[in-house]
Amino acid sequence: MILHDLTPGMHPRRVRILLAEKGVAIERREVDAMAGANAAPAFRTLNPLGKLPVLELDDGSTISESLAICRYLDALHPEPPLMGRSPRARALETMAWLDRELAERSFIAGSHYSMADIVAQCALVLGKAVALRPPPEFGHLSRWFSELAARPTARA
Repeated sequence: MILHDLTPGMHPRRVRILLAEKGVAIERREVDAMAGANAAPAFRTLNPLGKLPVLELDDGSTISESLAICRYLDALHPEPPLMGRSPRARALETMAWLDRELAERSFIAGSHYSMADIVAQCALVLGKAVALRPPPEFGHLSRWFSELAARPTARA
């Protein structure tokens, strides 16, 4: 595997930290984005959007979103489990974090409804469909979800 990297980039850093926490070393290739290397045709074969990081697998296929790369690496190297030990644990950890975030504000990203709320709202709707609901101890999350479900756009 090869990690096409950008050392100062926040998203590639997520992947490097995950690898370091797991004690996994893979080949890294720095991409000179300041010189436009990520826009070059050769790089665009790896990621047509020209964004970093990109994980090139041994079979030549690629994964190009940092969280998708992290999920892949976490599954490939399960210890220590940095994304939860099970799908349910991963969802409950996220819900606990979100509940804490909503303790002092009405919306996820501040004082106004935003795309962050839309994404989380849709995830919880999907969770309901598979019987994964916020536990009763997450009162802030439950309040937030009820308020969003009452919005006229909730059923769009």
